[in-house]
Amino acid sequence: MSTPGGGVAFLDIDNTLVFAEREFGQGTGPRTCVDSTAERRVAFATDQTLKLLVQLGDAVVPTTARSAEQLARMTLFSTMPSVAIIAAGATVLVDGVADIEWRRILSASIALSAPVHDVVTGLNVRARSVSVREGLLIVLTYDAAQTAAHDAVQLAESAREQRWTARTDGRRTYLHPDALSKAAAAEYVARLWSATTTAAAGDSALDLGLLEWADYAIAPAGSWAASVGRPGIDVTRQQGPRAAEEICARILLALAAQRKGK
Repeated sequence: MSTPGGGVAFLDIDNTLVFAEREFGQGTGPRTCVDSTAERRVAFATDQTLKLLVQLGDAVVPTTARSAEQLARMTLFSTMPSVAIIAAGATVLVDGVADIEWRRILSASIALSAPVHDVVTGLNVRARSVSVREGLLIVLTYDAAQTAAHDAVQLAESAREQRWTARTDGRRTYLHPDALSKAAAAEYVARLWSATTTAAAGDSALDLGLLEWADYAIAPAGSWAASVGRPGIDVTRQQGPRAAEEICARILLALAAQRKGK
């Protein structure tokens, strides 16, 4: 987003554009590792997805639950986009620096929610780890999805009392103040950059509000976001890594149609 105006694509990353290596079966085509740590290779993308992201260029705004550090270590983009939304909307990064105005707006919006310290210290769960991203997004990681699901009911009840929201996605549960969302952050970015049209893609409950807000929205087949069947959200024909290619291609078409319609 180097130039204000035009179309903007707010793209979730994990299980939308990139996947664990085990998700790549026969017929998915060549793939490249785009995220790794000293211990393991974390995520892969198909080479076709990488090519399509290059074509999308500076229209892309990564919109992710990842932390700044987790996003920075990725090689998914040939050049890191100038604007990114991280920790599910907790921070808007502009050229790698947190946007102060967005944090001021968000702080006012979440003023009635319990402080993050109170929420963390009150947790009584069987999670393997508890982390806090950007000071606002609590991430509980479990050894098994069944354990996460078992804790989800109790977490949802306690979160509601504190004006927080709990969302479980496989082996992870995310807790955040009610007013924190990818959609709110995306709306701020779109307004800041005078976007003429917005597109979005995502797979999880954290993405649903974003998908409902965008002018054009698409979810990968087989995902939670696809399963809710909300009108106005397209669903890919393919699943997994091939769905990522379809998402990028369809968003390219949507943004191109907007430019022609000017």
